[in-house]
Amino acid sequence: MYLVIRGDRLYEGYSIVYTTKSGKKSTKGCIGKALGSKSELLAKDPLALEKLRAELKKRSAPNQATERTKQLLEEIPKKRPSLPYAGEPVLCYANYILKPIWNETLKLKALVRYRQSKTDIEFDAEALLWQTVVNRIVSPSSHLKHYRSQTNWLGNSLAETNLRSLYRMLSFAARIKKPILRGLNKALNQAMPRDLSVVFYDVTNTWFETVWDDEHQWAMEVEKQLSALPSGATSEERRQLIEKLERARTSSLRMRGPSKECRKDPIVSIAMVVDRDGIPIDFRVYPGNSSEKTTMKCSIDELAKTYKITNAVVVADNGLNTNANLIRLVKENQGFLLAHSLSKAKQGSVDEWLKDTGWQWDKEKERKIKIIPSSLIDEDGVVQTNYRMVIGWSEKRYREDMFKIEMHGQGAREAIAHHAKLPLATFGWKKYIETEKNKAQKINEKELAKDKKLAGYYAYLFKDSREFDKEWVKLPAEEKKELSGWEIIEQYKKQAQIEECFRILKTDFSARPVYLQDENRIKAHFLICFLALLSYRILEKKLDYKYTCEEILDTLKSMNFAEIQEQGFIPLYKRSKLTDGLHDACGFHTDYQFITKSQLKTIRKKSKGKE
Repeated sequence: MYLVIRGDRLYEGYSIVYTTKSGKKSTKGCIGKALGSKSELLAKDPLALEKLRAELKKRSAPNQATERTKQLLEEIPKKRPSLPYAGEPVLCYANYILKPIWNETLKLKALVRYRQSKTDIEFDAEALLWQTVVNRIVSPSSHLKHYRSQTNWLGNSLAETNLRSLYRMLSFAARIKKPILRGLNKALNQAMPRDLSVVFYDVTNTWFETVWDDEHQWAMEVEKQLSALPSGATSEERRQLIEKLERARTSSLRMRGPSKECRKDPIVSIAMVVDRDGIPIDFRVYPGNSSEKTTMKCSIDELAKTYKITNAVVVADNGLNTNANLIRLVKENQGFLLAHSLSKAKQGSVDEWLKDTGWQWDKEKERKIKIIPSSLIDEDGVVQTNYRMVIGWSEKRYREDMFKIEMHGQGAREAIAHHAKLPLATFGWKKYIETEKNKAQKINEKELAKDKKLAGYYAYLFKDSREFDKEWVKLPAEEKKELSGWEIIEQYKKQAQIEECFRILKTDFSARPVYLQDENRIKAHFLICFLALLSYRILEKKLDYKYTCEEILDTLKSMNFAEIQEQGFIPLYKRSKLTDGLHDACGFHTDYQFITKSQLKTIRKKSKGKE
């Protein structure tokens, strides 16, 4: 036995002789009992280390050593469910599981390194970008905290990376965002079958950990600099200073706007497109004060030109349902399936749509639908295309809507009873109140009756992308197999795919709040979040969607190894069907009692696609 010193901690070390599968004898060093703090022992007795070494040497006599070894080997299985070797480094192994997706499926290693070769960046930007992405999946936090936790990863080669390199990498990643997205989508289309006949589009926003938006901060800086000018400064000097400060602005993204969470902080908008399986295709970042209705144009153009996605049905919610967006979709030969707000439609039209004639009933599910042929007309009164409006009603939705109406009606009555001054935030009951000087006066009976009339109803606008195919149009009606109203409704329900993506980004990957200030770094932050989401979604697909997001992420976080005295590693996680599935997905296994350094080197090569 011998003394092991790990920083300020002392442990008893011992060697185990064992026989390998090939029949050869081998020795491995292990860590046993913790012996306390080095500094504390030396403070009490300057000769404490020599005494410990002598004691352990004495205990290493052949008979005693054999008995001690047997004792320690008996203890190992009992300790394995918890942390078996107190004080030993515990390293996360999830980066090995996810690395094949990065290298082989998305081919991002080669792509990023090629782009880096065109710059003067001297550090390994690809490795740092990858480490930041896997950090976002397994241990989401700020980029500064990510940097400080680099040593928590098994096989991490970035221990010498400085903080300046991290921020340089973020700026570099923002500059190569477009080639990254083009490259990974091309690689992904080659690696696995991908259904792009339907794509889902949505916009969300997230907030910044700051009080002032970019416009306000810039205005304050201008005022500060102008006040510092000499009293005799000319108007030309003042103009030049303002122009200089304008050129020096680092961001115009952090702006106040309508927040999904009703927050007053500066926000930024994120628009995303995903395929039928919920795998992301592209994303864009917009200033927080941008209207989400205007963001769709750029995304449609990107789909058509960059990714060659045409004749696809674009699915989106009613917040993006504008005449301009529909016309744009038609011009790019894209179909559409968009929710339509009946409450915002003309009352005469709604009354006509909801007449008792023409309904198709599904008595088993207590629902009905009606299909109404409609036309898309531009500002000049020219018919751009024909489409179908699907109006539906269900008993389940009716009960839910009526419950909300009654609840909001009760809130309105309470506000009136207390003559409440209405806050700036929007409440569900606010529309049911007639106000005077921003104070609640009486119930808006007209609005309340209107919502009760529309309870249970919903509507969608649908244009089949196949109608842009000249060959399909020529087919006889019996061969076209148009989607029924029920099928259209089921198609729209898959919009939950992109809503799930946003939930994962915001909640599981902690994409909010954002602590960065520079515009390029902000964009890089969301690129990293996007790559993390994409990697996770691909992993989810490789697992055949058998497990929930929480199960997969919790398992990845728990896949830790204990490093034993530079000799090898012991897995600390519990083997399960999910861990087996993860190892099958990455192409190698680590379900061994002990992994030597050489074995880990082989695993590292396999994770990089090398044999």
